[in-house]
Amino acid sequence: MNSKPISIAMATYNGERYLQEQIESILHQTVQPAEIIVCDDGSLDGTIAILESYKQQGKLKYFINETTIGVVENFKKAVSLTSEGNYIALCDQDDIWLPHKLATLQTELVALEQTQQEAPIACIVYSDLILVNDKKNILNSSFWNELYHDTHEHCLHTLLFGNFVTGCTIMMNAATKKYFEAIPPCIMHDVWLAFVGNTIGKIKAIPQPLLYYRQHAHNQNYHEGNTKQTKTQLRWLRFTMLFTKNKYLQQEYFIAKTFLIKYANSIPLAKQKVISRFLLTQKMPHFIKEIALKIYFSGRWK
Repeated sequence: MNSKPISIAMATYNGERYLQEQIESILHQTVQPAEIIVCDDGSLDGTIAILESYKQQGKLKYFINETTIGVVENFKKAVSLTSEGNYIALCDQDDIWLPHKLATLQTELVALEQTQQEAPIACIVYSDLILVNDKKNILNSSFWNELYHDTHEHCLHTLLFGNFVTGCTIMMNAATKKYFEAIPPCIMHDVWLAFVGNTIGKIKAIPQPLLYYRQHAHNQNYHEGNTKQTKTQLRWLRFTMLFTKNKYLQQEYFIAKTFLIKYANSIPLAKQKVISRFLLTQKMPHFIKEIALKIYFSGRWK
């Protein structure tokens, strides 16, 4: 199976500070994208001027939303505008891609697609990241390590207790596009794709970091002030939840239930049972949820 052309789907909003460096890192990839599609969510700074300068050079196309629609809807629009049949790489406005990022993801995605049987199915690949501050000083050479995502297997069982896929590392095939465009409100695109790949489709984790991921004040997912918690701190946090309103895993239950309802006819029965058993613990005491975590992670710790 031959590789497909690559489309970049980028979402921007008031990103002038880092945008040019991000675009330049894309333009210096060892494998060049066929197109760069940018959707802007109504920036009030110099973002549009930067995009216009690259448009005049024929480097990208950009579209401005009439009203602010938010990051997920903005990404959904950008993905919808990519050329049919292409691979799609998601792109934030403030990272720096290593030169071999697209080449590595493309190679792995081709290999994953080759494992398909007949009809095309959703195939997704994603990687680790290097965490840096706004001055590009390295804070952690592995973002997975920063969040303890390197301590366990990346699979459906562990996904139910917390997402390990970062959107800006993703490349997906054309068959994934319909699932992306169906993302419901209030759910982030990366965790939705993680569920798609671990149930309906195929997904592969690449432990190699392929970009510099900035931690700064305006990063929606990992902003300044976030620091790696020690395992003792994590244990203490879970212990204090015993004495507070039982909100442990509240968002995870919502995502799993929403996904199961939407794709009940497409998810293999064995994986439906895994999700259903997880959902059965929702109204149980906190210590039961802790036991469930240990059971679900059993044999999956590294």
